[in-house]
Amino acid sequence: MYLVHIHLRPLAAGESLPDDTATVMMSAGLEVGLEHAVAHLASTPRPVIGVYVRAATLDEAESLAEDIWWRASGTDRRLGRWVPLRVEVPLMPEPPWSK
Repeated sequence: MYLVHIHLRPLAAGESLPDDTATVMMSAGLEVGLEHAVAHLASTPRPVIGVYVRAATLDEAESLAEDIWWRASGTDRRLGRWVPLRVEVPLMPEPPWSK
């Protein structure tokens, strides 16, 4: 399982992601490997959606997360006013104590 971040930008200035964005994402992705979704609506400079997906590889996880976004935005016009800037697994640096 992978945590994937979907960084979004609005098509028009002043847009806000709907409060139920995570619920819409869950509905769109539950049958294809989405385990959990959370929308960080107040993230700066732009909102981020975090999704946990079941996938065999990092590349598959990122691709699946993006597919789920497009499914969700295709079924809910409010999300269709947003586009992904990046869809990526957040890679953490090696902690200093492990060196």
